[in-house]
Amino acid sequence: MNPDSMKLYTYFPYKYENVHQPNLEIHYLNECLDNKRNIFPSKIPKLWRNTTLNLGYIEIPPYVEVVDNKEINGFEVYVYKALQSILKFKITYKEKHTQYGYQLEKHLLNTGALKSINDKTIDSAIGLFQGKSFPYNDFDMTFSFCEEYVSWVAPREYKRTSFKRITNIFDKTIWFSYLTYFACISVFLYVNSMVLGFRKDLVKCVMQSLSIALSTSSKTVDFWSTRLATQTFRFIVIIVYALFTSKLILLQTEDGNVEDLSNFKDIISSKYYIGLTKGLEEIFEGYHEENEKYIYENHIICRNLIECLNKTAFDKTVVTASPQWVTDYTLPIYYINQDGKSLIYINKKKYFWMILVNWYFTKGFPMFLRINQLLYRLKSVGIIYRYYSLTYNIIDVLNQLSMARFSLIYTKPLNLTHFEGAVTILTFGWTLSLIVFVMEVGLKYIKNKLCLK
Repeated sequence: MNPDSMKLYTYFPYKYENVHQPNLEIHYLNECLDNKRNIFPSKIPKLWRNTTLNLGYIEIPPYVEVVDNKEINGFEVYVYKALQSILKFKITYKEKHTQYGYQLEKHLLNTGALKSINDKTIDSAIGLFQGKSFPYNDFDMTFSFCEEYVSWVAPREYKRTSFKRITNIFDKTIWFSYLTYFACISVFLYVNSMVLGFRKDLVKCVMQSLSIALSTSSKTVDFWSTRLATQTFRFIVIIVYALFTSKLILLQTEDGNVEDLSNFKDIISSKYYIGLTKGLEEIFEGYHEENEKYIYENHIICRNLIECLNKTAFDKTVVTASPQWVTDYTLPIYYINQDGKSLIYINKKKYFWMILVNWYFTKGFPMFLRINQLLYRLKSVGIIYRYYSLTYNIIDVLNQLSMARFSLIYTKPLNLTHFEGAVTILTFGWTLSLIVFVMEVGLKYIKNKLCLK
């Protein structure tokens, strides 16, 4: 305002739709006493055709993915391109970051993407998530246009031995009940033979019961009470044998993993380290719960999420906290073994954390309000969900292509490891038979010696 003439002047910095080269020409606006003209005109243009947005990013597929070290794709990139087609701005991917760069305890932005935003070396950044509020918030942040759940990714546990897998076909109750029936029928046969005059020693009764229990042929008995008891036991044996055989086929042809870690107590008892990226570590730095405290005190830092997942899948030394969508995307690409089995276990039954997908901008960035409004509209009309669905379809296709190599037509032939349990039982039986044979020979030798005397 000119105090002598009481005239108002202004300038329109974004007249030419360029954020980084504002227009500083002075324009006459109005006089203080003249109310015919609007003295507060809008200075934000609808389009930004001459603006190049300097964008930083953290590579975290499928949100942000670098293809062949050149092209940058991903869910967030697709959304940005939709905004770009509306606002007509250009994008330059200026900086690649590996971490957020926020230290909660020191309230400092000393490294990473957030520091670059704070220093205005970039205008915005993608590939970042929000898990907790930052007390130091010297940047603008869009509303959360997508949510992501963080789940535990654990190593596929070591294989059970075939013998242990066989014993685990039934639980302890069924095994105890079956052995009880076996003992009862043996005692019944012995008592029955003694009472009815068909004298048979206990060993023969046990062997007859064993032949019935193993569903093999056995000599029939003339007494109806014995027949009724044995045939009733045979009926139970038929059911148990059918269930045992069907389950045995599955167990002998699968990998035989033990139960995977299904809750946080299992993780604590397993003594695995917790694998965290720098960004997730910064989230847990200000812990408020016992679980968060355990995570922060027993974690190791990975340079990126793929490094953490590699340690989980191949080294089997850590349990990784990983966004579920990221894990689903990388699983068919990196973590399927030659038999088509997953090398990692994703606990999808219970999530321990939810993070929000936001975009960060430098404080007061002129395009921020317009982009935030358009993001809200794109989500409300389903455009963002469409990009989400397209990306999820890509994940589904990757899974199908990965598993196509392991069709039943090309089933892997069985090898000796699948007969480990049978060989173990056979060896045990032969060893026991040899011991009994030696005892029988010894007893016969001693008996003959006594007879000669």
